[in-house]
Amino acid sequence: MAEIDPFILQIFGPPPPGLDVFETKQKINYIIIAVSIVLAALAVLGRCVSRRISGANLGADDCVIMIAFILAVLSAAIGTMSVQSGGGIHIWALSRAKIMRGLKLGYVYAFAWSVTVSVTKISIILFYRRTFTVHNRTFKYWLHILAFLAVGQFIAVIISYCTLCMPLYLYWEQFSPNPPQGTCNDDGLILLVTSITNGVINIAILITPIPPILKLNMTNKKKAGVCAIMLLGCLVCVAAFVRIRYLVDYWKAIDKTWVSADTAAWSSIELSFGIISACLPVVPPIYLRLRDQYRTFSYSRKAQPINASDHSYFDSGSNVNRWADPPVSRIHGGSSWAMNRQLQRDDEIQLTSFVTTGSPPLDHLHPDAIYVHSEVKQSRAYV
Repeated sequence: MAEIDPFILQIFGPPPPGLDVFETKQKINYIIIAVSIVLAALAVLGRCVSRRISGANLGADDCVIMIAFILAVLSAAIGTMSVQSGGGIHIWALSRAKIMRGLKLGYVYAFAWSVTVSVTKISIILFYRRTFTVHNRTFKYWLHILAFLAVGQFIAVIISYCTLCMPLYLYWEQFSPNPPQGTCNDDGLILLVTSITNGVINIAILITPIPPILKLNMTNKKKAGVCAIMLLGCLVCVAAFVRIRYLVDYWKAIDKTWVSADTAAWSSIELSFGIISACLPVVPPIYLRLRDQYRTFSYSRKAQPINASDHSYFDSGSNVNRWADPPVSRIHGGSSWAMNRQLQRDDEIQLTSFVTTGSPPLDHLHPDAIYVHSEVKQSRAYV
């Protein structure tokens, strides 16, 4: 069994009685980081496929979330190297060289994590701006404030970490045989304050779309469904506050390298959930496409030939079909998704109600469509 570095014993004292200083949590950290990146990748892929299905070009919010995903991959790589340098291992089992390398990687990871969460927030704000027509000045200014807070959070991290120690390299050289003279601020406290601020901004962004959705002219059931899609962003809020709980432990702990495994794991989960939350409101076209294909298949197995003379959707006077397409393909095969492709390009969360003319047969009504019956009678002709 390897012996504890006397230098570590001198600084941190002996380990608590009964502690196995050579146990490790590294494997679980690797798994969490890998799974988080895979889930984020699937979310971004689903977003791109949805935009393809809806026939829309990629918007600014789509491009920004892709940048956020690239930054998340970079953060995961740095986090993995940080784990290899002692994260998830008791500090008494480490050498000074590993501790110093871990501090350097942790310093870089703080910047990578912060810029990733800020860019993710910017993508969500751009999505709100694209989805909701911004006529209300108050709502427009509120989006600007949120964007300012998201960028300001990253700037605050830059300032905090650039002034963390004087001189700066003292932060990772403090465990060297001849450390430089200087002072350092409490990095655990800085992380804690930054994370609390991040959690508050997450909540503000989460509730932002709720008021405009409630003002829409839709049924309460549809409003509830759209709000539920938007409130899936609470996942990232939960991850953010769980991370704060572990950061409190990190701030108070002597064995920081052991506790850092939990903070690193929840940092990866928060990055992943942030990207997933940004993508979930955009992916309904995938669900609608799969649902329509299933309904088309189910209906085609039991559909009977339609006699035009037996249905009211034909104008008996002019023999003109008021529906642009045959009823079956229009209602079941294409659905409202295909019928109104152009109108629905930027309506991933289904905020638009479509109105068309004619009267489909009652047994062919699409469950998600809104049908309006009206009659126009001409009482007098003017020539």
